[in-house]
Amino acid sequence: MDRKTPIQSIKISGYKVTQPNSEELLIEKTWRKSFFPLLFISAFFFLWYYGLITSTEHNDTDIINRVINIISDDPLLIIFFIAPLFIMIPIFIKFGGKAIKQEKYFIDSKRGTIMKNNRMISTFADISKIYLNTQNTQLNVNLKNGDTINLIKARSRTGILKVAEIIAKFTKLPITNN
Repeated sequence: MDRKTPIQSIKISGYKVTQPNSEELLIEKTWRKSFFPLLFISAFFFLWYYGLITSTEHNDTDIINRVINIISDDPLLIIFFIAPLFIMIPIFIKFGGKAIKQEKYFIDSKRGTIMKNNRMISTFADISKIYLNTQNTQLNVNLKNGDTINLIKARSRTGILKVAEIIAKFTKLPITNN
């Protein structure tokens, strides 16, 4: 397959790789890739707070009064109410933002550029190689200045290898792996 022959859409572990035309390649992270960790974290913290609030003898109908009574009985429990918020809020911002705005890499062979969410992050001239980390199942682009751009992190080794081959043919860059 040369880069002139458009590929069919490939889906691997929360990513969709398409070739809209002979000069463009699009790698999209689907919303599910970020949504499921967000769902898991939400369930964990819901159970955490549910356990804290219902494990006492305070049977107030108002949840705020129940929390106030729990903390007034044992002031150290405030740590168990506040500390998870410092963990939960950054996680919600990270995964919630990724679930709302999907991450997209756009590879344009005509211009020789790689763009992420409509922002240019590299040119083909700046890329030294396509690096396939089969142990961590990551597909990276290594730049000549030493930086690394992670394009895909997936569970499917065969799928990620297939995408690496497509990108290598498309960009005419070598693939190295470990």
